[in-house]
Amino acid sequence: MAKKEARLQAAEEAQVALHKSRAREAWLTRLPMERASIQAVFYFQSRRRRDLCNLNSSIKCHIDGMREAGLFHDDQFVVLMPPRLMDSSSNPRLELRVTEWDARIEAVLDSIGQIFGRPS
Repeated sequence: MAKKEARLQAAEEAQVALHKSRAREAWLTRLPMERASIQAVFYFQSRRRRDLCNLNSSIKCHIDGMREAGLFHDDQFVVLMPPRLMDSSSNPRLELRVTEWDARIEAVLDSIGQIFGRPS
């Protein structure tokens, strides 16, 4: 019985790996992105006060690395969203959430620009 369970688990793991591989290939065919937004999510061990401007500027080297890796052509067309601060005493880390801009986001930004008098 244990061998059967091990085979089923191995088959399931192989299917998951195949799905991840196909998803990664589909994602890579869309690179490089023309425009993107990046939001940094910082997970800290403590809740002490932090300077948000300094946190955003500290990820510039990561953005440059993504540009050099071919994620997008030029980081001039990358919008840096306000960072989020989260608590994680057991696993402090930095997550960069990259979102490709599409026509819907452009339409919203154009309408906001028209409302506030910015030419589109």
